[in-house]
Amino acid sequence: MSKRMPIAIVYEDENLLAVNKPASIVSVPDPNTPIERSVLGMVKEQCVEKGFNPFLLHRLDVQTSGVLLFGKTPKLRSELEGILVAPTTRKKYVALLKGIPRGNKIESPLKSRETGELVPAQTDFRILRHFDLFGIP
Repeated sequence: MSKRMPIAIVYEDENLLAVNKPASIVSVPDPNTPIERSVLGMVKEQCVEKGFNPFLLHRLDVQTSGVLLFGKTPKLRSELEGILVAPTTRKKYVALLKGIPRGNKIESPLKSRETGELVPAQTDFRILRHFDLFGIP
C-alpha cells in the first residue's frame, strides 16, 4: 500500500462500502488525473488486502467532500447501480456553502461515465439556514 493517507471508511457490510471523500480529490480518474490519484483508485488499493474489488456507485464533484458508496459484490452491481439511477430514488445532500445561491433549482447536464455524452441533470434545493460571518451576510 502507498504511503498516502487512507480514505476513511464510514460504513461497511457484505455488499456495500461507504467512504468519506475529501474535497480536492476526484472521484474517478479523468484525462488529467491517473486512477491512483482518484478516490476510486485509492479505495481499490485499500481493498486489495480485504480480497474484493470495489466499484463506485456514484460520484461527487472534485470540490465536494462527502460520503461515496461502493459496491463489493459483482453479482449485485447492476441491481445496486439501478437503485441509484431509478427515478424513484431520492438523494439528499446537506451542504455548507460560501455565499447564498439564487432560486431553488440547478439544471445543468453532466457527462455520462459510460459514453461521455451530456445527460440532463437537475438538483432541487432549499436553504435551511444562513450564517453571517464577520458581519457579512
